[in-house]
Amino acid sequence: SQTLNMHFQESRNGMHNGIEFLLKWEDQTQKDQKIVAAYRTALKCVNDVNQLHNSLLKSSELLDGISILLTNNPKEVLESYDKMYVKHLPPQSQKFISACSKITGSLEESKEELKGAITDFLNEILPENFQFNVDIWTGDFNERDERNRTHEMCEDLSPDYIMSVDSDEIFEDRLTKKHIQRI
Repeated sequence: SQTLNMHFQESRNGMHNGIEFLLKWEDQTQKDQKIVAAYRTALKCVNDVNQLHNSLLKSSELLDGISILLTNNPKEVLESYDKMYVKHLPPQSQKFISACSKITGSLEESKEELKGAITDFLNEILPENFQFNVDIWTGDFNERDERNRTHEMCEDLSPDYIMSVDSDEIFEDRLTKKHIQRI
């Protein structure tokens, strides 16, 4: 601001044409924006599944689409420290874990079966006609490449914005779709 004030006093700190700029782009900046959530997740215990389930439900209330990159076979849940609580999961989550438990082989070999299982799960818990995209990561662990893949998946849904959401993050109840659009 000091340089602008010194050399361009008439520009009012670079905002001389601010109103004209805002009005010129108003039809783009003031319309509802399509926002898609990018999830990258491994489900290793019952608590992971429960948190993802609740996160997806809340995200589907506020956002316009979801992409999920699964980085493991969730049948691992059945060998976890909290496996005795599977029966306390919502029925859709129990069905999902059961379907995954029947899938054998490496991630590469079972990729399509896992995609089918998570697709069925999402179809059961998300609103009708809600947009989503799923994929299975079959490569070695590489957080950057995995995150890039989630964003590529989101781009397939043609969003204006992509919001990265961890599977243990659940939007607060006080938030509404209007709040998200305002942001």
